[in-house]
Amino acid sequence: MIEILEHTGEAAFKVIAQTEEEIVKEACKGILAIYFGEEYIREFEEEKKKNEQKPVYQKKEEISADGVDFESALVNFLNEIIFRFDARKLVLKEVENIKITKSDETEIKATAIFEKFDPQKHKPKIYVKAATYGGLQLKKTPDGKLEIQIIVDI
Repeated sequence: MIEILEHTGEAAFKVIAQTEEEIVKEACKGILAIYFGEEYIREFEEEKKKNEQKPVYQKKEEISADGVDFESALVNFLNEIIFRFDARKLVLKEVENIKITKSDETEIKATAIFEKFDPQKHKPKIYVKAATYGGLQLKKTPDGKLEIQIIVDI
């Protein structure tokens, strides 16, 4: 679950999920919600439910990012997604096969499914420059779920 938050001068959202893998998946949706609005996420989810077969997108890429802990690896992973939009005009559709490994550092690997930016379909509301480390802390909620707040430079 993602929740867009009010934030002065930047944009922010909160993710609540059961696992770190779900945090990654939902955080990617949060970036899309900032870019294109929450209705974009709802429309995509409805489209997915209608189509029993997965739609074919133009590009699948393996993405890997690491950091000293899960939080920093997550920020680096989100910045990889943002880079692909900025530099190559690829719009994320889904993230799957998420694997998180922890040793000296934490690494997040996943398959990202993109489609080419289409100005008729993709109408950015806000351009995201980068996910930041500001206020970044993974914590447990009283009911045992994981929660993290992510602030992005706009």
